[in-house]
Amino acid sequence: LNKRPICTLADASKNAREELTLPSFVIDIKSDPLTKWSRVTEYFAPQLRITSKRILERIPWFLKAVFWTVSKVMESVTAEQTGLLKGINRDMYLEYVGIAKALNMEVYEIMLSNFEYELLAYCTSIVAHYNGEGIIHGRNMDYLLYEYMRNITYNGIFTIEGRTVYNAVMF
Repeated sequence: LNKRPICTLADASKNAREELTLPSFVIDIKSDPLTKWSRVTEYFAPQLRITSKRILERIPWFLKAVFWTVSKVMESVTAEQTGLLKGINRDMYLEYVGIAKALNMEVYEIMLSNFEYELLAYCTSIVAHYNGEGIIHGRNMDYLLYEYMRNITYNGIFTIEGRTVYNAVMF
């Protein structure tokens, strides 16, 4: 874990900018899905619990019931059977299990928090070529629950066999 300033947050409504020093985490893409996010989850545990709570408050009861059911079905599905279920990734499910265990939360709550963010956050971003040095990705952080998500933002350094394959600003 190291920290370096790599993120400037802008709030257009207040015409303000804020420099953030983000923690960086090395994440081995091929690592055990149950522990892949352990360092990130442990580092941000209090903030992740608060953010998930705020997200879950916005979700109707029937969606919670659907995700609870899916999580229970996935508990009993073996790796071999996963191929029979279209659109369900066993490793991703196991990542949810690992995160839920680390946060002392239910698996369906982690799944639903992730789904809500992916479906409703609408975080716009910019991808640009930077002075011949490569591609950069900037997040505008112009989405619902920004005040919570900014507290779990980090630099992810993704590796395979010790070689960095990409970096990304994550939450």
